[in-house]
Order: sequence, then C-alpha cells, then structure tokens
Amino acid sequence: MESRPEVIRLRDEEPIATHTWVLDPGLWEELLAAHHFTVTATHLLRAPEAGSPVVMVIQTRRRAGRG
Repeated sequence: MESRPEVIRLRDEEPIATHTWVLDPGLWEELLAAHHFTVTATHLLRAPEAGSPVVMVIQTRRRAGRG
C-alpha cells in the first residue's frame, strides 16, 4: 500500500503538499482498528456528476476505550 502525492488547495491559503491513501471503507476500518480506533460511522459522499467515480469517505471515529 503506497500513498500518492496530492496538493490541497484551499481558498485564500497557500497550497498544502500532502500524501493521500485511496482505500475502500472496509480497509480503512481494519487499519484504524489496528491502531486502537473504533469507527462509529462511515459516510460515502459521491461526486454530483453522473457516472463520476469520485467518492469521499468521511468517518467518525474515536480511540478505543474512550467515550
């Protein structure tokens, strides 16, 4: 599993160079659990354009053992 370089462009801010991992929600949950996080909700936000493969995964998570 490798990351890919990505540049995040926010309005009125300098571009931010970062790395992105593109994983399916199940794999994200496995990786988070391996680091003691519990996923409490997963939401998939699909691009508004018909037929677009772009999906953003938003997860609510917390450290295991914490309320």
